Order: sequence, then structure tokens, then C-alpha cells
Amino acid sequence: MSNVPAHSGPRLLISRASGQTTVPLQGASTLTLGRSIACAIVIDDPSVSRLHARLERVAGGWKLIDEESANGIWLEDQRVDSVVLMDGMTVRVGGVVVQVEMPSEQDKSPASAVAVPDPLDARFGEVASLMRRLGTPESESAFLIALVDAAVRLSGAERGFVITRTMAGMEFRAARNVAEEDRRGPEFEVSWSIALRAGMTGESVLLVDAASDQRFSASKSVEDLRLRSVACVPIRAPGGVLGVLYVDHRGGAGRFSSDDLVVLEVLAHQAGIALERERARRAAESKDPLLVAEVLPAPALVGHSDAMESLRSMIAKVAASEHPVLITGESGSGKELVARAVHAQSRRAAGPWIPVNVAAIPETLIESELFGHVRGAFTGADRARTGLLESATGGTLFLDEVEAMSPSLQARLLRALESGEIRPVGAPRPRKVDVRVVAATNRNLAQEVAEGRFRDDLWYRLRVLTIDVPPLRDRRDDIPSLVRYFLVKWGKPALEVEPEALERLVGAPWRGNVRELENEIRRITAVSDGNLRLCDLSDSLREARRGADATCNDLTGLVAAIEIREIRRALDEAEGNKSRAAALLGITRFALQRKMEKHGLSEAGELEP
Repeated sequence: MSNVPAHSGPRLLISRASGQTTVPLQGASTLTLGRSIACAIVIDDPSVSRLHARLERVAGGWKLIDEESANGIWLEDQRVDSVVLMDGMTVRVGGVVVQVEMPSEQDKSPASAVAVPDPLDARFGEVASLMRRLGTPESESAFLIALVDAAVRLSGAERGFVITRTMAGMEFRAARNVAEEDRRGPEFEVSWSIALRAGMTGESVLLVDAASDQRFSASKSVEDLRLRSVACVPIRAPGGVLGVLYVDHRGGAGRFSSDDLVVLEVLAHQAGIALERERARRAAESKDPLLVAEVLPAPALVGHSDAMESLRSMIAKVAASEHPVLITGESGSGKELVARAVHAQSRRAAGPWIPVNVAAIPETLIESELFGHVRGAFTGADRARTGLLESATGGTLFLDEVEAMSPSLQARLLRALESGEIRPVGAPRPRKVDVRVVAATNRNLAQEVAEGRFRDDLWYRLRVLTIDVPPLRDRRDDIPSLVRYFLVKWGKPALEVEPEALERLVGAPWRGNVRELENEIRRITAVSDGNLRLCDLSDSLREARRGADATCNDLTGLVAAIEIREIRRALDEAEGNKSRAAALLGITRFALQRKMEKHGLSEAGELEP
């Protein structure tokens, strides 16, 4: 036994052939144990895994938890997943004997009762000091830079960054030790995917060793980046999740503890409150309604064309119900923005809003992401995971590119919609969920159904209510307002648009719709110092006029002829019933009526004089 006095704190006595080592249990609430020098408690023995186990504080003591080690934790002759340590207990870690000493409070001498400053309290004090200093930031960018610097300093991380939610999605805003070339490299994708998950679910992420985590270890990026320790927390505010704060360390596993995570969560939450307060102040002082739309998190539907007014009217009607919604429209037309508007105007507005791009998640992970899993459901599932459907309870789950779902996943989603229940992967029984599903697609789902790629029963279930988002070419009157909006959004509110340039912008084909227009304005704001001139436009836009009039007229006439032909066929097959004809065409009755009016078609499908 050790000659350590009995009145010292809780400790482990680790016995090996080379002798006995005494390890006091103090400091962080989570300690890693293993052969790696990155662990808090290093046991240099070949029977011990690099990351063998972790110690966590529990009421009255410590709990030893196996990290799926090769040789396990043994209590007497039985291998255990975890064990609460008690005074006098002996356990084996691999082949190493560990004795536990947990002196009771009355065994402590008065000399041992000297108060020692809690390092966690000291860090909370630093968080409070930082928030007071940054209470009135000069700019949001400066605030975020200071925030990520504080996160790296408080956690001892190697790198850190902040991403915030915008109307276009998640946007990289501030970084420490993350160079521009790092962000362009493929190895950065895993950091981004971890941050996106925290931003979508609103749940903190703590990875002791990213390379051994089932959710991310399959990615080559983990190996390229040599990611080991990761902590990522949502930046919350009363209005919802504004973004995420991410830190990592490539030097080894177990660099961050649960205490570090708590400190980061407090820091991020205080930052979220400060951010939302500052944004609200800027919006209240601004006389520009477009700036108000930019700084507040509510979705902004820009434009007052007939098409946009009809869209707003449809959104208001759909938002009032609880039925599933299917949003159709071309890529880049703003389907997610419409979905967010439906959520914001619904009775679920105070609940979670969780957007998921189905096509962006690997098929091997999508089922677990949507429905969750229980511990032990598959290799690497060392803890239970709440699925996105369950996380969205009380709110809205937005499924973009829903046509990318596999047939088996379509069947599971259909059952969830019909029963209001989900069954996580590996779970013995289903769980109730209360979630509204809004789906979007840029495909013709009627054709996908006809060709056997999409279940007809799921299609019928999703399209109880349908919104057809018009392409930008059908609402050209909104382009000047959109140009102005994007100039404000990308930091050039004072930049003037010369008439010739605006004329070209309004007349462009915009095959990529609003997304293409925003990217064009974003590029111009990055390189232009004066007014927006014709010569500032990209080559494709400047040259679009050459011979374009005849071509565009021919193309427009061709599209019109095809639409007239297919509408006539559908009306004929549906015996004049517009609802059935619209279903055959894969559009709403409202969209069909609008197209008939556009082409001057009578109720019988004939051209009106």
C-alpha cells in the first residue's frame, strides 16, 4: 500500500510490475484513463487500451466507465461496462489492478479543510468579466472574434470558430488558428459537419476521440485532419439557436472534459443573449426595412409582384393548419425560406425549427440521424442519440430534397407520419412525437412515383398541402428589390445600381433563380468600390443580350407550347376536373389555375379568343 496519509482526498492506487502509483482524483469532473499520453491518467501497460475508460463525478464519488476497450474493466471475475467506485474496492483495468480509497468527510483533518479555489468557478468569473467588457460591442464581427478567442483560451483548445445562422443557411463568421486555406480544404468538412449537427439539433457535442466516434470516423476527413478532441455548443438566445461555437484539438484524445463543455455552454448562451439584444437594437434604430429583415432572424420574403403576393397568401393559409406540406419549385427559388415562413406563422413558431438536406447526409447515417438510436444499436453507438424527428417535437422538421430518400426510409417516414410514433434504431418500443413535416423537392414527384422511385402513398401523405414557389423569371418585378436587399445583406447598402446594369439584371435568364442572383451580388460587393455598373456584371450576364432576344423568345414559346399541351392532356384525362388534372401534373390546383390564366386557356382547355 501507499504511504499517502489517510486524510488525503479520494485516490486510485495503481499496481504494476514496476511498482505502485498513487493518483489523486481532483480537478475536472471527467478524467480519461488509458495508455495514451493524452489521457489524464496514463497507465503504461500493453493490456490497457490507448483510451480505455473515463472517470466521471457522481453524487458522493466517482464512476468508472469503459470506453469499449479491448480488455475491459473487471470487478472480481465479471466484466462490467461501468462501476461506481467505493472505498476499499479493487477493480482491474485490462490486466492492471486498481485499488480505490475514498475517505469519508469525517476522516479529514482540519488541515485538509483549507479552501482551495475551484478552477471552474474561476473560469465562470472570466466568462462574466468578458460579457461585461463586450456588453456594447463596436460591431458584431468584433464581438464574434472576441468570443472565439475566449473559447479557445478558456478550454485550452488548439483552434476554434463560430458559425451563425443566416437566411441562406449556416455561415462561417470568426476563427482562431483556422486559416482560409484550411476552410477550403476537404479535411475541414468534418469540423463543419459536427458544427452543423449542433446547429440543427441545438444539442452540444463533446467528442473524446473523433476518430473512434461512429458518426464521423467513416469520413476520410477525420484521418486527414487528425481530429481527436472536439467540443461544439449552440449559441442560444430567447428567439432560438443563432449559431454554434466550436473548438478542437488535434494533439490527442480527452483534451476536453464535461467541465469544459459547461463553461463553453455558459459562454455561448451569454453571447447569444448579447447578440440578439444588439441585433434588436440595430433593427429598432434602422429606418431601412431591408436592414431590419437582415438583422432579425425571421425569414424575409422580398418583393411585391403578383406572384409573391399569391405566395404570401398561400403561406398564410397553409401555416394555419397542422397538415404536412410539400413545397415544389426549381433549385434556388427559395423553398427553404418559404418553409421557414410557414413555421414562423404557425402555432409551432415557438418550437424547434430543424432543417435537413436529405441528399447531403450519407445513406448509411440518415436513418440514425432522423430516428435516433439506442446505445449498442451498432458498432460505435456508445451512447443513445436523439433523432431529428424527436428533436423537432413541438416544432417543424424540414426535409429538403425529399426525393433522395431510399425506399426503406420512405416507408419508415410514412409510418411516422401516419402513427405519430418513431422507433429509434435498436429500440424495443416506439416513442410518441409531435412534429409537423414540411418537405421540398425540385423534381416532379408525380413522375418519380410513376417510374417507381418514390412511394405513391408517401407522396399522397406529403402533398396534403402544396406550395409551388415561382421561379425568378416569373417575378422579374421583384429583382430591383432583391438586388437592394442583397446589397444591404453583403455590406454595401450605399452602393448605387446604374440603370443599364439594373436593366440587364432584370432581363437575365436566372436559371439558378434567387440563389444565382444573390451570388452575383455577393461577388460584386466583394470587388466593387463604386457604383454597380454594367462592366461589374459577370461575363455571362453582360453577353446575354447578344442574339438573346430571338433565342429567349423562341425558348419562351417552346415552354409555353409544352405547358399548354400537357395541361390539355391532363384536363382531358381528368374529364375537366381541375383538382385531378393538377394531381396528374404534380402541381397544386392553384398553380394549374394560374398557368391556365397565363396561357389564356378556358375551362375546357381551349385557347380563349
